Amino acid sequence: KKSYYVGSISSSNIEQIKPFAKACDDAGIEFIHSDPWRTPLSWEENKELVQRSYVAPDIRGVGLGDNNPDTGCNYLKTGYIPCRVLKNISYGQVGMTNSKIVSDLFDGAIVYNSDTYQLFYDTEANITNYDLIEHQMDIVRDHHTYLNRCGSILKVYNNEV
Repeated sequence: KKSYYVGSISSSNIEQIKPFAKACDDAGIEFIHSDPWRTPLSWEENKELVQRSYVAPDIRGVGLGDNNPDTGCNYLKTGYIPCRVLKNISYGQVGMTNSKIVSDLFDGAIVYNSDTYQLFYDTEANITNYDLIEHQMDIVRDHHTYLNRCGSILKVYNNEV
């Protein structure tokens, strides 16, 4: 069993990644980091790793790398909505995150815990919750696709918002 984290690990998120990786290790799951800067993957390779991952984490950081917790990569504070969680769900994984903003985006229909060690176990408890996974996939399909974003832009352009 392996959990693949396809994304950057840096000073902005390492303290959030470490507890998750430890939980994986404690549960006998190998945590594998695929760094997109050192070993870029094709779209197909990325998708395959996420699909075969035991759990596919979306872990947001606090952005301390720039010495200003209000800017930079402080995704937990700025409310950044990552594509990673949407992709993970669309690839069939149970959606999970340490971001309250992302949890709110899904109206709580996502595995959420700010404690990333516990987030692993909360997610593990839901990996066969196919009703939840299907509901998450419906949310992504109905509200968070490229076509949805294009429609939003057109509404703004046409002053319909």
